[in-house]
Amino acid sequence: MGTLTIPEAKAGQNLKLEIRRVIRASRQRVFEAWTRPEEIRRWFGPAGTQVLEAEADFRQGGRWSISTVRPSPDGGEEHHCGAFGEYVTIVPNRLLRFTWTPTSSLDEETLVTIELQDVAGGTELTLRHEGFASENSRAGHEEGWTGTLVKLVARVEA
Repeated sequence: MGTLTIPEAKAGQNLKLEIRRVIRASRQRVFEAWTRPEEIRRWFGPAGTQVLEAEADFRQGGRWSISTVRPSPDGGEEHHCGAFGEYVTIVPNRLLRFTWTPTSSLDEETLVTIELQDVAGGTELTLRHEGFASENSRAGHEEGWTGTLVKLVARVEA
């Protein structure tokens, strides 16, 4: 019988973040906001961010991508950023899991999980993002997701 070898964890593999929000909207409405490019264009990114392009081949194994721009906080050049990945798990109106690779750091593929549950008054959204290469990356994504979820809530509760 062979020996099972477990590879060593990559640097930062255990770095993750989790954000929860209760949203006054149905699970279906929240799920659609995450899965339809025309919806994503209306809310994705923290304050001041404009989505230039959002594409999704919405099926397990399908690819997605997003390209955004936002003004520099110091009044300098605009900040262009984007990400792409693949849908790993799709359970309609309940669970969405996809890989996330920032265009600014092509060697950092992480995993995002969006879970939706019914709660009194709406839907609880849990966003988990894991596998960061550094604490700086984790902190930057936490700031970005926090601002992004503010816009998502405003969009789906409207």
